[in-house]
Amino acid sequence: MLDVAFKPAQPVERVLLRPAHLRLLGKLIGALMAWTYRLRGKHRYDDFVIERVQGMPLLIVPSVFNPKVPRTGEFLSAQIDSLVAGEDFEILDMGSGSGVCALQAAKYARRVVAV
Repeated sequence: MLDVAFKPAQPVERVLLRPAHLRLLGKLIGALMAWTYRLRGKHRYDDFVIERVQGMPLLIVPSVFNPKVPRTGEFLSAQIDSLVAGEDFEILDMGSGSGVCALQAAKYARRVVAV
């Protein structure tokens, strides 16, 4: 005869009676991970955020590169001026992300295309 009764991998009593210090340790590890996530600025990638770069307010949507977190977009946009992008220039911003460099270049150039 074939016995097809359900047998749990661990007895239910054993799972329910886990030591309290393991549950506390799990909570502490979770809290530590949440704090490191926030300290590294990763929480700014998961939500809609309004950032100010070069005096321009930008709405950054989730999964778009935030120019303020690693400060590279903010730095590069600060380097764009009338010497780099003059009135006669047509500029292509390839892989623009938030588009902060394209917006800064649009102040000086005749035409800007951001992809």
